[in-house]
Amino acid sequence: MRLYSTQAFKDVNRSIEKSNEGSNLYDITIILEEQRTGTISLGGGLDTATGLFGQAGFVENNFMGNGQRVGINFMAGTGVIMSDSSTLDHANLQAEVSFFEPRLKGTDNSLLVKAFGRDFGSYQVPLAIEKRYGADVVLSRPFKTYKHLAGSLKLGGEYVKVKEGDGKKIARLYDQHNIPISRRSEQL
Repeated sequence: MRLYSTQAFKDVNRSIEKSNEGSNLYDITIILEEQRTGTISLGGGLDTATGLFGQAGFVENNFMGNGQRVGINFMAGTGVIMSDSSTLDHANLQAEVSFFEPRLKGTDNSLLVKAFGRDFGSYQVPLAIEKRYGADVVLSRPFKTYKHLAGSLKLGGEYVKVKEGDGKKIARLYDQHNIPISRRSEQL
């Protein structure tokens, strides 16, 4: 069951026969049928947050034969549709890379590391562009006394940069509401 759950094998069979070397000894033969562990995904669609978008990804569930998982995912969209005039029509670009080690240094601990980048028209700051870069690290371990329970510790960080998207339009909007354009830096 453990070999099959690695998802590295299409089929796992075993045969048990009495050994010729002794009455209490058995010969166990395990027959494995390896399966393709890498998958490629392509997709697309229409979404109100990302507009018309395309997505491509690759996941390898048995990286270099070690049972580790590596993934790469990219997404590009045309930008927000059906939005109000405060959201900038800006292409939505996203990328993520991940690595999963199910048995860290041969222990029951597992490690997941993710890094990501995003560039899109801000939903929170009118007519601005957001760029986000970050990473997460998750360390997990099953509880020995509770068979189906595990604990996790997650640490993450994210750098967010908000910059001007449409300076002329925001200046007109501030002028219409008698707000000095110098206050824009507070929003950004």
